[in-house]
Amino acid sequence: MMKKTLVTALTIGLLLGVASIGLACTGFAVYGDQAYYGMNTDLSLHHEVRFSIQSYGDQNLFLGSFRHGHQWINMVGYNNRGLFATLQMVPERFPENVSTPTMIIPELKARALHVETIQEVKEIIGDQRLLPIRGQFYLHSLIADRFGNAIVVEPGVEKNHIFPMEDNYQVMTNFYHQDLLTMDLEDLEGGVDRYLTANNIIRDHLEGFALEHAWKVLQETSQGLYTRSSLIFQPQTNQIFIALSDDFSRIWKIDLEQKEISAFKGLEARTETLDQQGITASEMMTWE
Repeated sequence: MMKKTLVTALTIGLLLGVASIGLACTGFAVYGDQAYYGMNTDLSLHHEVRFSIQSYGDQNLFLGSFRHGHQWINMVGYNNRGLFATLQMVPERFPENVSTPTMIIPELKARALHVETIQEVKEIIGDQRLLPIRGQFYLHSLIADRFGNAIVVEPGVEKNHIFPMEDNYQVMTNFYHQDLLTMDLEDLEGGVDRYLTANNIIRDHLEGFALEHAWKVLQETSQGLYTRSSLIFQPQTNQIFIALSDDFSRIWKIDLEQKEISAFKGLEARTETLDQQGITASEMMTWE
């Protein structure tokens, strides 16, 4: 029942909040000596951002959200089983000839965050056609697990598209990966420059990819102040690192198992409990 409520709340929030999101987020998953996931969340400056931890039995679930009206809209999540999932905008496009059961892609992300493997995510999809919210919110999702599997999932016009990673990493910005099958990269719409930048950095450092390289990807693909949060996830430690508003000199760390947020870099020592009420970016910015 809790899971169903979470999915319903997310869907309502998406319907209310769509108009104010820009087409500029960057996500990645890298499997070098260790695994790293990352995401730049790019939003209008008037939205508040919040980070929270929801607990369901022995599962802790991190959510990165932004506020629109009275709703918190979740755009990135990670669970303590090592599964990571994002929602990122793409240009308007709607499936046709739908004759099977359907699922909107925000529901897929929400349900995926309660499992452990990409195989389980594929089983959630099954024979259902993935849909955007017509006229409102067009999305694709990057999903990765700690076992070295990452996929981009997209609603297609004629069928779903699932793209496995190549060369031990996956990058997603804001164009349809399905268009890579028929179009040249330079002709695509939606963050091609950020996609190429992220790919180049990861490819150059793949063998010894480390935390510093994950930060470099996020710094080089930042959209300035519109990059409201930059997040790195370490599935081997279940720790999450956060920078705010294009300022990489101050870093916070979240321990998902201990459910705590603490100063990591450029801040005075401080630790706070993190629960479902969460902490906002505005509150974090008051830390000295």
